[in-house]
Amino acid sequence: MNSTRFPMFYICLILFPFTQLTSCVYSDFFWAKDVDVILKNELHVPANVRCKSRDNDLGDHEISIGNTYKFSFKTNFWGTTLFWCKIWYKKYPNSEKYSEANFEVYSSESHTEHCDHICTWELLDSGIYSYDPYNNRSIKEYDWNN
Repeated sequence: MNSTRFPMFYICLILFPFTQLTSCVYSDFFWAKDVDVILKNELHVPANVRCKSRDNDLGDHEISIGNTYKFSFKTNFWGTTLFWCKIWYKKYPNSEKYSEANFEVYSSESHTEHCDHICTWELLDSGIYSYDPYNNRSIKEYDWNN
């Protein structure tokens, strides 16, 4: 009976560090960062949004006038995290014509100068702007497709 406990003790002693390392890797403990994406609707009408990554589809959401839509995620180990959104809105409340845009809201490889942990986007009639918190300014990034 004692002979079975002795090898089992050493097996546990050897495997324990690997289980801890594995849990750190899977939780992205060392490499991941938390990112918040905020879309502010500063349009004159409600806007619809659908955001996706390669692995996640966040579904359709409506952003009423003056409100925001926010989602959060952790970046991946390889530094290739990418989210993009399609945003569309009726030009006029009773119109059947839509303006829309498809664009990257977060990329590990770009937007790093003003989109570190919080990426804020402003939806305006004149286009889509990213907010640069370091210089307290908005930068026009995309136009609407009419």
